[in-house]
Amino acid sequence: MKLILMRKSTFFIMFLGFTLTVFGQNDPDATSILNGLSTKYDAFESVEMSFDITMQIPENDPIHQKGILQKKGKAYKLAMEDKTIYCDGNALWLHLVPQKEVQINNADDSDQDVLSPNNLLSIHKSDRFSHQMYFEGMKQGKYLQEIEFKPNQEDEEFSKVRITIDKKSNEFKKAQVFFKDGSRYILNILTTTPNKDFSTDHFKFDKASNPNVYVEDLRI
Repeated sequence: MKLILMRKSTFFIMFLGFTLTVFGQNDPDATSILNGLSTKYDAFESVEMSFDITMQIPENDPIHQKGILQKKGKAYKLAMEDKTIYCDGNALWLHLVPQKEVQINNADDSDQDVLSPNNLLSIHKSDRFSHQMYFEGMKQGKYLQEIEFKPNQEDEEFSKVRITIDKKSNEFKKAQVFFKDGSRYILNILTTTPNKDFSTDHFKFDKASNPNVYVEDLRI
């Protein structure tokens, strides 16, 4: 159960990314909104986002976690309570904090997932999905736009993805993933800070600072 939760939570959080050619039967209004959101985030040299995530698993109590994503180009660092992911664009380090273990993979392997940090808002460019407006109007005092994505193939792990955008600020605020096993993951963006200064080493795991961590290199 823990391994499934770890994989899914990482899979979902890695949904965060900003690289917004549209395929399939898509709502042109939704496409226009996504293109506008992409234009804004693509202009950032870097971005830091704090978030909370709720994992709802059938027959289990909900799990809540907080985290921070820092991203610059294809490099990113994702810090959560029990794991930290580093990616410099070439290699990806998954630091399992309680286990004192690090797994190294090629960054290209993670980019094959639609929910990787470089693929969130580029989801509407993929012919694997169709998107439509789901809701537009006032909620909790804000004018929100919700867009729903559904996979065009049956072999995807989830049945739909729904993202929420604050129309006034043109900011990505929420994402929900509905998995086929009945699980639902809800991600809320708490703060967004653009153009922070990050060094290249910030996106690499530092073995010297973690001498007691076991490192397993899984790259081929």
